[in-house]
Amino acid sequence: MATNLSTPDQVRSLTLDDARAQFERAQADLEAGRLAAAEEALAGIVASGHFAEWANFFLGRTRQRAGDLPGALDAFTAAVVAEPALFWAHYERLVTARMLGADAGRLAGLVGSMAELEWETLAHGHTAEIEAVADVLWAAGMQPLAISLAEHVPYQLLSIRWRERLAHAGSTQAAPTPDVDTPAGVPQTDQEAADLLVHARQRFEGGKMREAAACFEALVASGRLAHWGHFYLGRIYTGEADQGRALRAFDAALHLEPGLFWAHYERLVLVAALEPDGARLDELVRTFLALNWEPIHGNHVRELERVAHVTWDAEARDAAARLLARLWPSADLQQLGLIRLIEGHVDPKVASEAAERLEGFSSLDDIALRILSNYHQQHGDVDREVRMLERSFARAPKDFQTWLALVRAHAKAGRREQALATLDQGAFAPRQKLFVSLIASLELGDLDAAFLAFRDHCRIYAEVPKFPGIRIAYLLGDQFDTVRRNEVLGILVANYEDDRDVALVRINAAMRDQRWDEARAIFDRFFGEVADLPQPVRLAQVDILAYSGRLPEAAALLARERIDGAVPLPFLRSTIRILSELDRWDEVFDTGVRHLADDHSFEHFLSPLIRASRKCGRGEALLEALLALPRPLKRQHNEALYAVMEDLAEQGHADIIDRIGDLPLPYEREHRIQLKLRGIAGSTPVAKDLCIYYCADRNYLLPALVSLTALAMSNVSITRRAVFHLVVDSEVVSMAQAWGGAIARRLGLSLEVTDASTIVSSADRLRTSYGIFTGGQSLALAAYYRIFFARWLCDQHRYSQALYIDADTIVRSGLDELIVSDREAPLLARYEIERPEVRHATEVHQLKGRYFNSGVLRFDLTDPELPGLLDKAIAAAIDPEVTLIFQDQCALNIAFDTKMAELPERFNYFNPPSVSGDGISATDAVIVHFLDRPKPWDSLYRRRAREWFEWYDLVQTLRQSEGVA
Repeated sequence: MATNLSTPDQVRSLTLDDARAQFERAQADLEAGRLAAAEEALAGIVASGHFAEWANFFLGRTRQRAGDLPGALDAFTAAVVAEPALFWAHYERLVTARMLGADAGRLAGLVGSMAELEWETLAHGHTAEIEAVADVLWAAGMQPLAISLAEHVPYQLLSIRWRERLAHAGSTQAAPTPDVDTPAGVPQTDQEAADLLVHARQRFEGGKMREAAACFEALVASGRLAHWGHFYLGRIYTGEADQGRALRAFDAALHLEPGLFWAHYERLVLVAALEPDGARLDELVRTFLALNWEPIHGNHVRELERVAHVTWDAEARDAAARLLARLWPSADLQQLGLIRLIEGHVDPKVASEAAERLEGFSSLDDIALRILSNYHQQHGDVDREVRMLERSFARAPKDFQTWLALVRAHAKAGRREQALATLDQGAFAPRQKLFVSLIASLELGDLDAAFLAFRDHCRIYAEVPKFPGIRIAYLLGDQFDTVRRNEVLGILVANYEDDRDVALVRINAAMRDQRWDEARAIFDRFFGEVADLPQPVRLAQVDILAYSGRLPEAAALLARERIDGAVPLPFLRSTIRILSELDRWDEVFDTGVRHLADDHSFEHFLSPLIRASRKCGRGEALLEALLALPRPLKRQHNEALYAVMEDLAEQGHADIIDRIGDLPLPYEREHRIQLKLRGIAGSTPVAKDLCIYYCADRNYLLPALVSLTALAMSNVSITRRAVFHLVVDSEVVSMAQAWGGAIARRLGLSLEVTDASTIVSSADRLRTSYGIFTGGQSLALAAYYRIFFARWLCDQHRYSQALYIDADTIVRSGLDELIVSDREAPLLARYEIERPEVRHATEVHQLKGRYFNSGVLRFDLTDPELPGLLDKAIAAAIDPEVTLIFQDQCALNIAFDTKMAELPERFNYFNPPSVSGDGISATDAVIVHFLDRPKPWDSLYRRRAREWFEWYDLVQTLRQSEGVA
């Protein structure tokens, strides 16, 4: 069995490509906040010896975010040792040491280790970051060291703040200003105040801070232009590293003049540099963005962009994105600013234009290329996604993650040739090629190839790719391939026994196999104590409750998912099914109509909605809702419209075709509607030693006559010796006699109609709800009549054999072969296809033989065991202690277990073929059994039903010719 790479020896044996892949996963974990997983992965890479500088650097960042500052400092130090020229490791080590309270000597030593950095190159690309390091030193009281560091940056690139600090310190970087005499005293008039402000600014810009401060204090004392006095005093205090007084000065300036842009700006810069508190920054950014901004350019944009990045790193990402969006008109935004505009979920138009501008950079780093490819992937632009990935792969042809992403992008777009060509281009290890081949097969929809690649990967390399394996297990489950699904599931469980993602697959498999107790046990173990369940788990919880018979609880959970009354789309299917099962048809209808315009499947949404319209008598309302949808209608909406039209035609709406206006109506559907509008019906026959019988209620009477007519017209020799019987509900006896009589007279058949109430005992004890969750489907009581009528025939001694046929069938020629065949057992019936629910029924009833279908049954009325076996079936049907999964069919299986022989498939051919499993073609079938719902006569039926409707048309013609309405 394959095992997961987790031991120390396995970690140390990581190849370079393995380490690169693990590094990418660690970065993703770090970005997603999965700190424990990121730290474990990074520590493993450090132990392997690969990427020591970057692995240690990001390990430090991870520990920093987790609050482990000593551990972070150790990691940053290791990164510096591995790569002394790594600026960011020096920077983070200095910041972390300061946060831990390192003294001036310790900080000086750390700064000294940065002497070998290429400052000239760094100054042009990392001005803001160099200033940030200098800020740390300044705040630590190491102003001379901070000044010397800032002097590495060309004067024209420096921020205003650092120009002021350099000027104040008398640095050679400071720009000189002319000397002007200082006016004396507090200004008494506005003109004196204005003159003093000009003079003070000259002192300030010339670096004569003491004289400038005296002038600004005089302005504050005078109350004239005092907001400017407070503002410049704040800047002087900032230069002196007196942050408390600086903040108070900026606050005082804004109290006097709330719209003073630069006071807001300086306060925000100061807080961003010294108080990386997300909530505080968010508040300040909101206030700042409310101003009417004056045009800003150059250094100011870079300053504000740096503030935005500090705000981002302080987890105030919405505020940072809003600030970057305000800077958007400037052409000075750097790559990182554009990247965060894309990531920050701002105005989609701004994000799109930021992606365009970012792509225009002649040189993009790996992060930018990855962000752009992800952005285009999310927006469905495959061509641009591939273009970014190709640029990245061209730069780094040995980068595994980029190669994988490029192959996957081609495969997801269905570009098989390009995907395979890119797969061949990669110069990677066989293990990596096999893994990428696995991913490509999955994306291309080649499940067989994906399964083989997964199995080979596990066997050859003793490593189990978890998420591809999970996906394969789900897909195999969808195809009812339980053997291969269980093989994949066994591998996953053996290697990830305590993994919740794998637990979810196990729950899905158990539910598919109808092992509800097992599904519930797995759920309780892994998710029972989890407060905030992810959406897929909540969906599984709903299904477990529904299939365990706890429908009210399931419905209550779904009700809590509603938002302003609307059902979130992932929960819509479950909501419709459970409400249907609870017979809350009005709610099904209202919920369905509310979501009608969305893109839903016919089977799981529109079909139940149409059934609800029937139950509630709201077909007219559904027709109007469908006609109100935007044109052109989606394919499934057209099909729903045709079904509703057919329903209304049966109700006598003669103008139904005219009401759809210019909407297209397929010929076959129009023909069906016209036939139903004609409202024609028919009759039934009887014969000698052979009894052929159908059982029906009002809904199945006409289909039974269609099957009967097809049988009689296609098997003339049989009709001469057969008596046809219709066993029907009391309420339709007269209708059956009229319609069946008309057909019998025209075709020369013998037909008898039997009132079921005369042969069925204990009808009130018969169950019509299936023993499994069916989404609101139920069984007609008439299904039980086949058992009671067969028992009644035993007492009549009129016939030697009886043939029961379901009403949802079409009978072709060739039935005589069945009638003359040997009678080797009391009952002849076809075996069911092996499906989970069939296996479940077999296990519940502890059957020794195979489970059979009851759609076509041949009884040997001369067999002495038959009456007792039928009595046993009746007893099971009415006994409330016996759990019946498929009700009447299960009762027959219990009674005739090992007492029946197999009916050849052609005499009960399951349609559609997808549920048949037949080894014969449809053209060889004698009795075609429309096994699934909806049935051919139902307006919800969407497959071709021409053969059935041809017989339906004949039945109507026969009734009409006899004058029977």
